[in-house]
Amino acid sequence: MNYNVYRFVSCPLLIGVFLTAGCSVESDSAGTDKEIRKKTEEMVTASQSYDQAWYKNNRAADYIITAQESAAGSADEFAAYTSGSNELDSTSFRINDWRTVKEGDTTVAFYKLRWKFAGGANAEAHVTDVWTQRNGQWKLLAQHVSRISLAHSSAYREKEKKEVIEFVKNCSVGDTLNIEALAACLHDDYSRWENGALKGKVAELEEIAGYLKKVKDSNQTFEARSAVVHADTAVVNYTISYAYTNEAGVMVRGSADATDVCMRQNGLWRIISSHFEDPTIE
Repeated sequence: MNYNVYRFVSCPLLIGVFLTAGCSVESDSAGTDKEIRKKTEEMVTASQSYDQAWYKNNRAADYIITAQESAAGSADEFAAYTSGSNELDSTSFRINDWRTVKEGDTTVAFYKLRWKFAGGANAEAHVTDVWTQRNGQWKLLAQHVSRISLAHSSAYREKEKKEVIEFVKNCSVGDTLNIEALAACLHDDYSRWENGALKGKVAELEEIAGYLKKVKDSNQTFEARSAVVHADTAVVNYTISYAYTNEAGVMVRGSADATDVCMRQNGLWRIISSHFEDPTIE
């Protein structure tokens, strides 16, 4: 039997001072658990608004955090790690699998923190917090935050595949006359290799805008061939078929195989790199 459970169930059988001491320890641990849980919920709220006052009042002066294999003592490190963007669903934060262990003036809290980005993407982290009492107040001394992938089931992986394929399809054959919509499809660091030169996002959009000015009745169809998703990165291979009327009034039809590498930026899928084969003209 777990020692803490044994102490709890046997407490009524003890007598005298030992009974009083044993029960008070258990009561103290329960009270500490509630207090630390309340402070953790406050911390999650503070992390969304970068509430420096909360950090100053509740963190030890020698506080450290380890996240993504790096340690830092900055007051907003945890906030930056858990948010990752300013496009969070602020109502989505949940603390799960909560557990604490208290020994003297130190309490260790273990939990999972889950949240969503505004675009619907999920995020989850395993967190270990170390709290210490200083001048009668609990202070957060150290944290270890490990971001984990939620792609833990075949059903979830298939769902993500469908989502990223749909995203690439909409970018390829959706409102292709809307440059702003196309710009939103591309990652800030987007690049495409073509004819021995690397094109960035600006050059790509300029080329597309120039193309749209020269053609009429543009029509494209999309056929996904394969997709692989791992955490915040995805690779989609597809065939694009197209038809348009050129400046000479001639209808042109063709197709090309393409591969897009996508990454999440601010919680949303964005194309960061593209590769297009030379098109086959019919």
